[in-house]
Amino acid sequence: MGAVPSSSELATMIADLAAPLADERAVEVLEVVVKGESGRHLVKLVADADEGLDIDAIASLSRAVGAVLEERDIFPGAYTLEVTSPGADRPLVTERDYRRNLGRDIRIVQRDVADPDRTSELSGRCHEVVDGILTINVKGRMLAVPLETVVSGAVVLPW
Repeated sequence: MGAVPSSSELATMIADLAAPLADERAVEVLEVVVKGESGRHLVKLVADADEGLDIDAIASLSRAVGAVLEERDIFPGAYTLEVTSPGADRPLVTERDYRRNLGRDIRIVQRDVADPDRTSELSGRCHEVVDGILTINVKGRMLAVPLETVVSGAVVLPW
């Protein structure tokens, strides 16, 4: 009998199995987390799509991933599969993250190119993202920001 895979190894294995199933549904797997122990695992799969995820897309992906996990007998015993969309407070990291949030108010922290120890914060409406350049509307003024200079980004929640 081989060694039992760690939670991170299981998460990687599940992400690899889920990715093509997500692609078929025009969905991107953002994160897979496995918690718990044998017989009581929780598998949390966070996914998103360019137009956002609706309940039908989540259910479809959940059924497909669940079927593959059962077929491959990944978990001896019981497990719970939870497929969710990212929370509103999830950080913006990739170009695709910013594209999914076009038209929303965002806040970014940008590193100064001339002085990498210095940063500045910008808040405005996410207008466009093309070839690694984020265009943000700050009080009616369009600013082009290279994503490589963005230290962090987040959607500004309306509440």
